[in-house]
Amino acid sequence: MHLRFSLGLLLASIALLPTLASATERRFTYTYQSGVLNPGDVELEPWTTVRNGRNSGFYNRFDQRLELEVGLTDRLQMAWYLNTTALTRDVGPGRSTSFEVKGISSEWKYSLSNPVADSLGSALYLEAALGPAESELEAKVIFDKRVGGFLAALNLVGEYE
Repeated sequence: MHLRFSLGLLLASIALLPTLASATERRFTYTYQSGVLNPGDVELEPWTTVRNGRNSGFYNRFDQRLELEVGLTDRLQMAWYLNTTALTRDVGPGRSTSFEVKGISSEWKYSLSNPVADSLGSALYLEAALGPAESELEAKVIFDKRVGGFLAALNLVGEYE
């Protein structure tokens, strides 16, 4: 049931997007780059992580983040995330399914320099997450450099949970 709800939410989000949609170029999954959205640009990005197959029988978990990202200035962007988890697993003789809103997150990224125009691209990143079971604060210093088709990126990360 919760999987159907999540898929329905995803399909509704896609249906509400304008006919001509575009997204920023993202080369890496977990390593951020220094670029930010143009002022007024908006992106809606669903993230889904599937976890399944534990030693104790059936286990199927979907961790989902629905991100709304907005370019505020030519150097600053912000984003809001809705974080959820849907879990189905064997419990005793039966199977249990649950859906939980894990919380919300807010992300801010400020570009200090451009990886093409400057010798090195750099940005500062801050993300705060708040939920019923946990909260966290994450900071990153982002470096990247593009030379032709080659892109190198480095993130220095600190996190407090």
